[in-house]
Amino acid sequence: MSQTKVYADIWNEFNDLSKIVFKKSYPKDEAFNVTCAFSISKEVSSNIKKISDELKSKFPGNYYLPKSLYHATICSITKLPKIFDHSLLNKWKEEISEVTENFPPFELEVRGINHFHNVLFAQFFSKDERLFDLNKALVEKLNLKIKRNYAPHSTIAYFNSKPDLLFKEIGARYRDYFFGKMKVNSIELVQYDLHPLVEFYEPKVVKEFALKK
Repeated sequence: MSQTKVYADIWNEFNDLSKIVFKKSYPKDEAFNVTCAFSISKEVSSNIKKISDELKSKFPGNYYLPKSLYHATICSITKLPKIFDHSLLNKWKEEISEVTENFPPFELEVRGINHFHNVLFAQFFSKDERLFDLNKALVEKLNLKIKRNYAPHSTIAYFNSKPDLLFKEIGARYRDYFFGKMKVNSIELVQYDLHPLVEFYEPKVVKEFALKK
């Protein structure tokens, strides 16, 4: 399935307002979310933040992420309780290293805004599909169970109010908005602390993995 088709299907599926989920607290037994992700270039981040600020001024009833938290997930590994076996992190570090030591850097185009049932996001296009190859390699190496097609993205905002007018604005002005191009030279194993009483995840980079030059 083409990247354009994946994003179009997501847009159409979650335009149904009955499927929208507002930002909520996490269960008390879930303390950490562990993912593989990559940082977004300064230029692209600045362009995303510019549009985010425009949307925030018109639709202030949502949670808009600060630029410092922009990232793109390659694969979500698991959610963990407050007390967990830390040898798991070492295991994942070893497995991710086995993938990245044989994987070269690649370029991406960041274009268009879309949404899931709970968030607004920027879309990432991989012309040579290297990002999808990396996602597949990590999913296989980490033995992950994935429920839907991979749709690379960077979250812009969490919904906290009815987004019908927001969706109309996105559809009219930002569905194909060009944020820029960037190169991915490394990826990160990231641990997000889930706190019910704060606005956003608190990320901690467990380890950065350079892609093979």
